[in-house]
Amino acid sequence: MKRRDFLKRGLVGLTAGIATSGIKCPIPLRDSNVKTDVLHMPYGNNPTRDMYVGIWYNPDFTGERPLIISSHGFSASSIDLGSAHNYLANKGYVVLAPDHEDVINFMSADMLKSYSNSREFQDVINQFGSVDNYVRTLVFSPYLELQEQEKGIININLDLIANLFIREMNQLRTIPEYSDYTIRDGVKLVLKSVCADIEDVRVNDIFGEALYDSRVKDISNLLDFSTGANVMGNNPQGRNMLDEKFNGAVKIDANKIGGVGYSLGGGTMLELLGAGDICNGNTYYDSRFSTKPMVLIAPASALNHKENFSEIKNNILFFVGDKDFLTRGIVRRQPLLDEGKGKEVIIYRDTGHMTFSDTVCETALEQILRFIPRIEAVWGNCNSHEQLVPVRDEYLGMFFEREFGLKTEKQTALIDEALQEPIVRYATSEPIVESEFEALFPDLYAEQI
Repeated sequence: MKRRDFLKRGLVGLTAGIATSGIKCPIPLRDSNVKTDVLHMPYGNNPTRDMYVGIWYNPDFTGERPLIISSHGFSASSIDLGSAHNYLANKGYVVLAPDHEDVINFMSADMLKSYSNSREFQDVINQFGSVDNYVRTLVFSPYLELQEQEKGIININLDLIANLFIREMNQLRTIPEYSDYTIRDGVKLVLKSVCADIEDVRVNDIFGEALYDSRVKDISNLLDFSTGANVMGNNPQGRNMLDEKFNGAVKIDANKIGGVGYSLGGGTMLELLGAGDICNGNTYYDSRFSTKPMVLIAPASALNHKENFSEIKNNILFFVGDKDFLTRGIVRRQPLLDEGKGKEVIIYRDTGHMTFSDTVCETALEQILRFIPRIEAVWGNCNSHEQLVPVRDEYLGMFFEREFGLKTEKQTALIDEALQEPIVRYATSEPIVESEFEALFPDLYAEQI
């Protein structure tokens, strides 16, 4: 099945597919008021990026509408936050979510040409279905650790992962302290980096470029092609693909644009806001997002640079979990530097990193992960997903309504109301002091990745 076919099927038929598989799906990814579709937005050349974008909208609304651009988690797809997209579309927003190609950051076709006919490569395809699935499983799971303990469920082909990481590993080994690092060491270093356990900016910049480069280009080009702009230089004809697709029936209010990012998608949005890196400057900064409101859900902010956060003036609402190791990365990188002005955070109870994900919690993946206790210990489970999602989406909606002036709402009101929710463990609009935070959440610091 091609990527675009999976996306289209996921948008309109995932609920039915899950129901027939016996996995409950309590939160629909769409309802009768919301329409979904897929936009094809190829851009660039040498090579051309063949991007597909999911769109959620309510045809009952007319006139210009606010636009929300959403960036999904690592190696997932645009339906990763399908329930949130549905919620926003129901309220009159247009939601656009590109289907990022994360694996392309770690490999090229040339690297795999000599490998594609090998027994090892075919083993990976047979076991995982695709290289995408293999990397998704390996990079953000402790399978390597399990293998060291001879408890691995699936045989891991380290030769193939060496090919996928060859560029990043070669760059890493040019740093004297990491010159003898193995692929196994490199994978563990990625995990440490995203949890802010690594303070070496040279390491974070290598992984940051690898993970963010194609993603931020997707978002900036998407904004060009949905508004008729040509900031990235790939839309010289000034095409507006929303107009082309809907014959002018779906109009965007250019003054009301916001963003949502989950996991690596949250880090992607921070790059666009100017988080950048230390060695190469704000490579991915897009000034069009400089004042736009953002909701960042469990963002992988540790690969961004705290030195740049004070320059980010956007109003931002953070959703994180009290059992998510990335939360300590958020605190250590302090995205709440400017005396709390415009920055709010809500931390949910009994919530891990993957609890926010429809991709995991609304599919059979949840059942699979239950058989791998170590993954659950690091990345969380789906136990509170059903309770979490309606509350998360309500505050997401409140935030954008306030920011776009659709409703008058004081900043403190959102936090005060959130604190009344049983599933909310902590909420603030003030800067977080890490020592105090560690005392409140000792379990997040008890175990090292």
